[in-house]
Amino acid sequence: MKTTSTGVSPPPAGRLKVTQILEATGGGTRRHLRQLVFGLDPGRFEVSVICSLGREADFQADVTRMRERGIIVETAAMSPGFSPAKDWLSTRRVTRILRRLKPDIVHTHSTKAGWIGRAAAKAAGAPAILHSPHGWPFDMGFNRLKQRLVQRLEKKLAAITDGFICCCEDERAKGIDGRLAEADTFHLIPNGIDVTEEPPIATARQLQSLNGGLIIGFVGRLEPQKGVLWLVEAVASILKARHDIRLAVIGDGALRSALERRLANLGIRDRCDIMGHVDDPRVFLPRIDIIVIPSWWEGLPYTLLDSMRAGKPVIATDVGGMTEVLAGGAGVLIPPGNAARAQKALLELIDSPDLRRQLAARAEKRVERYSLTEMVYHTQMVYESFRHHG
Repeated sequence: MKTTSTGVSPPPAGRLKVTQILEATGGGTRRHLRQLVFGLDPGRFEVSVICSLGREADFQADVTRMRERGIIVETAAMSPGFSPAKDWLSTRRVTRILRRLKPDIVHTHSTKAGWIGRAAAKAAGAPAILHSPHGWPFDMGFNRLKQRLVQRLEKKLAAITDGFICCCEDERAKGIDGRLAEADTFHLIPNGIDVTEEPPIATARQLQSLNGGLIIGFVGRLEPQKGVLWLVEAVASILKARHDIRLAVIGDGALRSALERRLANLGIRDRCDIMGHVDDPRVFLPRIDIIVIPSWWEGLPYTLLDSMRAGKPVIATDVGGMTEVLAGGAGVLIPPGNAARAQKALLELIDSPDLRRQLAARAEKRVERYSLTEMVYHTQMVYESFRHHG
């Protein structure tokens, strides 16, 4: 095959050029991006990435891996939150990059990249624009004024969006109910995991860092969305009464100091192991007995799928995709922020090893439906539907 002056083979005729745009380069959106970039069929799709490096320092490792695979990665500063002046500059930068890349499809991910990326794609004349919300911004606990503003902005951007890829039925339903676009523009493609992959193995040092006894585990970013502060309120009396039980917090974030203070005020700091940021939290799952996901809102978190794959009983808030995944007894659903219900559910599982085993078995069976292979396949089918668009 003929090569370019840079030594890189030109793309074969007929490949669709797809540019992925992401600002929130941490947590589940980061993993989702990796799955697409490395999972899409290179014989059918030429993938490029535009991302911000402002959130996670170790995201640079992902960028390096992508470039080693011959994937074009461009960086553009994008700041989370509301910042009209910065967003305008970011949009100009992304527009310039898109005009140079000339993609057939622009696929944006999460709120800020969804705003900047779609506006830039329109300005650059991209033939097709797709968006994955990973949770709608108007569902994120903003005050009423901000909620109205973001809903208005989402409606305006929906008018230039050719399709939405939703990670759970709740996300899809909220987009339709919010009258953002016609129902047939919303594609339901749940997040998936590789159920054939061997799980990572913890080092002896990592396992020793978790103290003995029955362990209640929280895995996630220490941010308001994830609900870790109300979780510790729910477990405080249990930890005080039962010295054979501990809480493990695996993750880091803006609420780290607030969490430390809350644990100290509740008198349970010595009953909690805070592990900080871990590259792959799955290494700790074998040592955890009960997983609690206390989020205020969610799409379909990978923590849930990973915990189910590991055969762990899960208590999760009745929000987003967690509702549909755990329906029918694959886990325990509780209202967000309800410490009394969380405490009751925890005590039932703590006192019943048989119930823990039953929930774990159901979870392992249910998670087989959430396959990475299926997720990538159906995403490719959506891309193919836009092959001759525009």
